[in-house]
Amino acid sequence: MPSPADLRGLVEHTFVELHEGAREWRVVPDASPHLIVTVLTQGRLRAGLVGARSSAAIIDRRERIATVGIRLVPGALAVIVKDSAREFLDCAVPLADAFPAALLTHLEISADASPSHMVAELLRLVRRVASAPAVPGVTLAERATREQSHREIGLSPKRVMRIQRLHRALWAARPRTLSWATIAHSSGYADQAHLTRECRSLLGDTPVQWLARGSADLFKTATRPTD
Repeated sequence: MPSPADLRGLVEHTFVELHEGAREWRVVPDASPHLIVTVLTQGRLRAGLVGARSSAAIIDRRERIATVGIRLVPGALAVIVKDSAREFLDCAVPLADAFPAALLTHLEISADASPSHMVAELLRLVRRVASAPAVPGVTLAERATREQSHREIGLSPKRVMRIQRLHRALWAARPRTLSWATIAHSSGYADQAHLTRECRSLLGDTPVQWLARGSADLFKTATRPTD
């Protein structure tokens, strides 16, 4: 679901994932941080801030009923948290550890709440922690130095560009109608071999192996990311 107009400088989109059937959730390297609420079995709830990912991961979701989240733009952590984004790289931190208690006092999230209510509460939290009502867009081009990239995104500029290029290739492969050579060329790789090497490095699999892990059904409700 698209970002509310007043948060487009911080929020890329919101999402709801119902965990039915498959036991694994495939997570790709990602320059974007997330605010995520996970509803677990036996009425349990987990809410946290997830930083940028430098490599792929397979998550066991057998105890998950639903995941509700906000995908933030790269660099958003520089606005909504005081710590360097590097502190959140490849890890998930409970909301209570990421934000002052005063900002969480009126957060109304429970395991029996509807997904739409959880999304609304997470957006309300972003509004509360943002430094101003209208936040300018945070882009890598505007903050190009390596130190700023580590502080605001958690990754080096080169790693961010590699991850974004990988995302373009994975999205281009969704219809499964294009050749890997075509996908590699359109996504910015030198050739198919270059794409394969990058997939092995960032995902741990070749492109064919990665797509074979799951079904296209996992992507049906996804929103295409901004290039």
